[in-house]
Amino acid sequence: MASPSKVHLENFLVSEKSHDVFYPFPRLPSELRHQIWRHYLADATPQMYRFKLRCPDRALYDPWGNNLIPGDKIFLEPPGCFPGQEGTDFLQPLRVSTATRHIASVTCVESRQAVLELFPDTLRFRQLPFGWTGDEAPGGIDSADAAGLPEYVLRFNGVKDIIVFQVAWEDQQAAIGISKLKGSPPDEFLNIRHVGIGAGELQMGYDWIEANYGTPLQDCRCETEECQDYCKKEPLPSFLALFPLLQTLCIAGVPRGAIHRPGDTIQPQKGLSRKINNCPCPENGPRHSWQMIKAWDACGWFAIYDERSGCSFHKFGKIEEIRQRWRSHFPYYRALDHLEIKFIQLWDPDLSTHSQPCSSCIYRSSNVFPLS
Repeated sequence: MASPSKVHLENFLVSEKSHDVFYPFPRLPSELRHQIWRHYLADATPQMYRFKLRCPDRALYDPWGNNLIPGDKIFLEPPGCFPGQEGTDFLQPLRVSTATRHIASVTCVESRQAVLELFPDTLRFRQLPFGWTGDEAPGGIDSADAAGLPEYVLRFNGVKDIIVFQVAWEDQQAAIGISKLKGSPPDEFLNIRHVGIGAGELQMGYDWIEANYGTPLQDCRCETEECQDYCKKEPLPSFLALFPLLQTLCIAGVPRGAIHRPGDTIQPQKGLSRKINNCPCPENGPRHSWQMIKAWDACGWFAIYDERSGCSFHKFGKIEEIRQRWRSHFPYYRALDHLEIKFIQLWDPDLSTHSQPCSSCIYRSSNVFPLS
């Protein structure tokens, strides 16, 4: 027989644990239970998700599509995938950011229904090994369709969430060429309404030279009306045309290598009184009104702003460089007039100078997420 002290301790533990369960929940009206589940899931959206586009290497640096073959595909891959990475730990930040919807998906029929209502859209993605289309490709993997590799599914809200792509000039050209050969865009593009392009991806040849974006004048002498708007060699307008429901283009200043930054507990209202040159907000009274969003693989809040109205951050240096050297109105092309153009920056600029990952991050291995 258990000692009195042990019985008392066990009863205490059971009693403490019982406070975490609301036992009358199943007896509540179904409408109220549904609202509770929706409230439980409400903070999970909107959110930013980042992906790279992966295609056969021969499709890159091939603006005329000479190296494409039927069956070539575009795959989405989280930016945390690096050569030689073992297992599926690269998914850990994504698992953490989507934990509530996963829990609700398997709890009961009612909770799963709430998940399907709030996150009706899906993105399929993979982790592709180094050299998957070349001589170093692992055995049993078809380079055309990556058969043999596991496929993952992200459930998201296409109306609210932003999908940020790490796509340089050549990546966009490859996506255009493969979609043209197939006769339709990738299925994953069909329900995306808000597309982000990483500010650091505005480059050619995967080169980090600041000015290396655009077509040199000596290479583009078409002098057509379209060229006065945007160079017909630039793939951006045609790349965005692959998204049939697209409403918003975002130039996003998000960390490039799936970096966790300090500041996960920062509240959006902190520091809103700081004055920015040419800010339209009054000197006295409430100032700075930004829509805030979080990224699945980075700590802290990101501000979404309209460059031409409302409160604005300092402009991206990359955007200024492109405007000075190539297109003064980039990215405000007539061909993109139907889109809202937004900019996204880390809300607290001090976070960008920190070199240590957030102590509250569950997954912090610098071997997988190298700091830059």
